[in-house]
Amino acid sequence: MKHRGSKLPTVSEAIDQSPLTKQHWTIFGVCMLVAMLDGWDTQSIGIVAPRLASELALNDTQLGAAFSSAQLGATIGALLFGRLADRFGRRPLMAIAAVLVALFTTLTALVHGYADLLAVRFVAGVGLGGAIPCVLALASEYAPARVRGMAVTTVFAGYPVGAAIGGLINACLVATVDWRMVFYVGGILPALTVLAVLVLVPESLQFLRARGLTAQLALTLDRMRLHADSEGEVSLPVASPNRGASIFGLFAAGMGMSTLLLLAVYFFSYAQTKMVSAWFPSILHSGGLSLSVGAIALSVVNVGSAIATAFSGGLIDRFGPAPTLVPALGASAASLVLFAFFPARTMAVYALSAVVGVACGIGTSGAHVLAVRALPSPVRSSGLGLGLSVGRFGQVVSPLMLGMLMSSGASRSSVYLAIAALPAAAALAASLLALNAAQCRLRRFAKRA
Repeated sequence: MKHRGSKLPTVSEAIDQSPLTKQHWTIFGVCMLVAMLDGWDTQSIGIVAPRLASELALNDTQLGAAFSSAQLGATIGALLFGRLADRFGRRPLMAIAAVLVALFTTLTALVHGYADLLAVRFVAGVGLGGAIPCVLALASEYAPARVRGMAVTTVFAGYPVGAAIGGLINACLVATVDWRMVFYVGGILPALTVLAVLVLVPESLQFLRARGLTAQLALTLDRMRLHADSEGEVSLPVASPNRGASIFGLFAAGMGMSTLLLLAVYFFSYAQTKMVSAWFPSILHSGGLSLSVGAIALSVVNVGSAIATAFSGGLIDRFGPAPTLVPALGASAASLVLFAFFPARTMAVYALSAVVGVACGIGTSGAHVLAVRALPSPVRSSGLGLGLSVGRFGQVVSPLMLGMLMSSGASRSSVYLAIAALPAAAALAASLLALNAAQCRLRRFAKRA
């Protein structure tokens, strides 16, 4: 890209002014491929669970622990890799995460006992959870501001796409060959993804600039056709080398309230999705509907979530985060309240389920857009990792809490209202975050004036 005059734009300005090129789409595509690994793996263990439990003589409690071990690993991986990506770069941490997934998914096929299964699923979860903050940060830092929300949510849409494709392929594998083939195939895919990351994905320009790696920055700018100087010089202001941002930096320099509100959006929106996916069919069945209706309703939720995930970024780019998230989350809460007080009718259940699914998709993907907009580049991966870790923790505790509520004999209406409180709380947090951001802008404007 050519620029008149002696002064070249900053890295951020150059990215924002650039058109979307083949290189952009390649980066977004590989990032989406990495995100697909998480969705693919999530349903793999569930599909093979009956055969796995039979061969290893596992009871339901042990099988549930095996499911949870990967989720616990993902919680730790999101926090750890987000922190490391801000220190060592997004690209190498993406590759390391994919290597962990490839190796320990393959090892799942070779386990001989319960302890082995817990260990390999935990480490695979670390890789799966660690990959997501890296891909979201990298995609956001290469996307021009006008399409940044769309880029982030499209990449994150890889998760439900991976779950859908993986579910179909793995179901065929289980029906025709040994269950271990599911994990062999699941190990080959991330191994190929490592090669794609190393060959096709450059390091974040903002990261290179912050670390003072001007030679590598010049090469990457030229590769992205953002190198404007005819003599190959990069006259960009270079910040002092970033030694790695601390998690505590997310709460410093006036960012504390914004970070806490962002984490609240993550926690409540993710908690809602897990509570719905874990308990929705059972709650509908307790209201007199058949299990098949409950299964179809959950499928409607998932389809709505996948579609909304893909399109929510474009809506946020056009209307802004709060005007998109708050109404969607409010509609989810209202739909769940309607479930509580109106008689269950099949078509009405499907319609309300679609609304809940769309809101779940906008809520979880919208949280990522909020994060990449609110967090500066030096702490972006750390912030995304912390947010994802908090969100995963919400997915761990929310089904347990709802299970305790149902075991206590609470009415069906009370159960729906308890679920409805989650998107309502997420909507409130998103509203307060927007208000806090507006107040910060006013204070900066007042200081300049």
